[in-house]
Amino acid sequence: MNLRLVPASITAVLLASGAFAQTAAPLVLGVSEPYPVIGSTFTYALSGQPGARYVLHGALAPAQVALPFGTLFLAPGGLIRLQAGTLDATGDASLAVALPNTPQLVGLFLYAQAAQLLGEALRLRPE
Repeated sequence: MNLRLVPASITAVLLASGAFAQTAAPLVLGVSEPYPVIGSTFTYALSGQPGARYVLHGALAPAQVALPFGTLFLAPGGLIRLQAGTLDATGDASLAVALPNTPQLVGLFLYAQAAQLLGEALRLRPE
């Protein structure tokens, strides 16, 4: 399997109170609300190659870990699998995250990075 990570920016969510060998659609990770309020819901949205398998991970700390096939931008010791699946016929997937109304969450960041697999190549794309 030919693995290659693609460097990009990373998505960070601050909680407030109140891979391809061939040319394919790049994986894009977005978030509906970069500063969601505890007790509310925000959504991660992925867009990429229709039918590609994907995985979305999160972590409470960023990192820059060089791997033989690219760079991981999440702290590897604290990876949280948020979702995995297959992008739909239009190349989209989403994940709604309901935040509990827990004051201890205020001020925390949740970093996210996604990867898609098409054929034999993995493309990891943080955003």
